[in-house]
Amino acid sequence: MAELKEGLKRYFAFYNEHRFNQSLRYRTLDEVYGSRFVHGQSLEEAA
Repeated sequence: MAELKEGLKRYFAFYNEHRFNQSLRYRTLDEVYGSRFVHGQSLEEAA
């Protein structure tokens, strides 16, 4: 189970921080949305 969690953590980091998104004009999700949240902050806390 720990291996699965670590793998998902690495995948989500890649997906959000490094993968370019065509619909976001080839920016990463983190570039577009990341500045709105503090690391570990929930959506409710950011609102």
